[in-house]
Amino acid sequence: MAKPSWIKLGKSSGSMNDSTTVTASEYTGRQQRGGTITAKTTGGATDTVSVTDTTSVSQAGKAEFINVPTKTYNAAAKGSNSDGSDTLQITGTANTANIKVAETTGKIIPGATYKIQVNAVNDDSWDGKTDTVIDGDPGKDAEFSFTIDIKIPENKTEAARTLEIKLQNGNGDVVTDAIVITQAKGVKSYGAVTLTVGTYQQIPAAGGTVDAPSVSFSQPWGWNGVTSGGGTITTGGTVAYATKTGWPSALTLDPATGQISAESRTTVVGDVISGTVTITLNANGKSASKEVSVSQQANSVTYAVTDVTLAAPADIPASGGSVSSTTVTAKGSQTYTSGSVTSDVALTNGSDDCTITFSEGVSAASLGTTVTNRTKKGTLTATVTWKTTATKSASVDVYQAANTATYGDITFDSAVATEVSLKADGTQSRNMTDNSYVGAKQTVTYTSGATRTEASDTAAVVFDLSPKVKTAATGFALSSDGIVSVGANPTTEPRGGFVVTVTVTGEGSKTATRDFTFSQQGSSSYINLTPESLTFVAAGESKTLTVESNDSWTLE
Repeated sequence: MAKPSWIKLGKSSGSMNDSTTVTASEYTGRQQRGGTITAKTTGGATDTVSVTDTTSVSQAGKAEFINVPTKTYNAAAKGSNSDGSDTLQITGTANTANIKVAETTGKIIPGATYKIQVNAVNDDSWDGKTDTVIDGDPGKDAEFSFTIDIKIPENKTEAARTLEIKLQNGNGDVVTDAIVITQAKGVKSYGAVTLTVGTYQQIPAAGGTVDAPSVSFSQPWGWNGVTSGGGTITTGGTVAYATKTGWPSALTLDPATGQISAESRTTVVGDVISGTVTITLNANGKSASKEVSVSQQANSVTYAVTDVTLAAPADIPASGGSVSSTTVTAKGSQTYTSGSVTSDVALTNGSDDCTITFSEGVSAASLGTTVTNRTKKGTLTATVTWKTTATKSASVDVYQAANTATYGDITFDSAVATEVSLKADGTQSRNMTDNSYVGAKQTVTYTSGATRTEASDTAAVVFDLSPKVKTAATGFALSSDGIVSVGANPTTEPRGGFVVTVTVTGEGSKTATRDFTFSQQGSSSYINLTPESLTFVAAGESKTLTVESNDSWTLE
């Protein structure tokens, strides 16, 4: 058997008694190794049989070790891997059956992963955190070289971080010094600012201050040169306000606050005053701007007719007429959008675009003989129009003057006889409360110019007739209701002398009296004998013949 390859001999042949050195080469395997040195005679001329002898050799295994020459490493915040991780390679030698990674408490980079190559061959079953034996366990025979790939996740924090590990065997009785990996701090990377700006409120024409519009923004950010994935920033940043060319002098911008002020436009009429403000937001080295318009309300004027007063027109006469106009006093006001007001502007027809129109006139016919008080006949309305849009109307009552009566004296119609003859039979009477028998007349004159006169046979004027016996006479009587009557005249001689005074009371308390003398015709003569025949006896006798007559008589 050949000697082990790890044994070197000082000399491998000789003669007679001699010696040689036996040298074992360095052994890095952890398990003892051995072998045999065999000596063999070469044989002489007379002796053809070889004689052998052996010596066993062994070499103790090297104590288990894990050797890592470099103990400090630096990882980038973002590595070259597609996921942003950085891969570091720790190289060393070992003769252990396994290698385990032990992370130091408090010095851990979350997500770090481990892979190993042994003698340039990947060991896919090894993840650094188990006691899995290295494939083939090469360390039992010789040390082996290894490379551990440590994959450090991208640092998405703003602080450097440290991973401290030690390599150890499964029993933990072989432990390396600490291996320190320092990863650079992450750097936030900011994307473009997306700016959202509200609107300015309009400044009233009355003046005032409006606050800057709402400003909001969004800015994506990420880590280490990537401007997304980390989140979106919506707070912070600085806002600047600036006017744009053409800014009107009437508006004042506070560049610090963005407030805009304006004075009252008082009575100066004008269109909207506008300007443009550039709002710029700066955030994390990026900026965005928006232009926002701002304006002050137009100042316009509104016209109003505030007061319309109509003078009372003269009354329509009782004779009739019409009223179509009167004196109008009007005032107006000018109210501006700014709040300024001009009051008590005198308005006259045909001046400053002012017109005054009247409603249809009020008419009244002659009142004739109708006695009335002053009477409202209608309403006259005046409408004042100013600047075509402002109107106001007012009305005044129109009256017709009273129609009064002036009462003339009572007179009597001469055609009405004051001598009244009644029939002898007493069947005739006379009503002395009947105007037609009295014949009173009265003329009434009215303010209207009309007149009214009673005719003897009409009752246009109402009289109160009060008859009274002035001179009594036999047979005649005046009843309480004014009837003059007389009994039948038994004689053929007329009789009379009955006088009745009639007091006539007319309108306006006018009175007059008139005497009426009544007479009665005499009856026609008559004679009646009763009985119509007398018959006497032959012896003769006396009988009565009655004579009834209203006149003197004789019997023949």
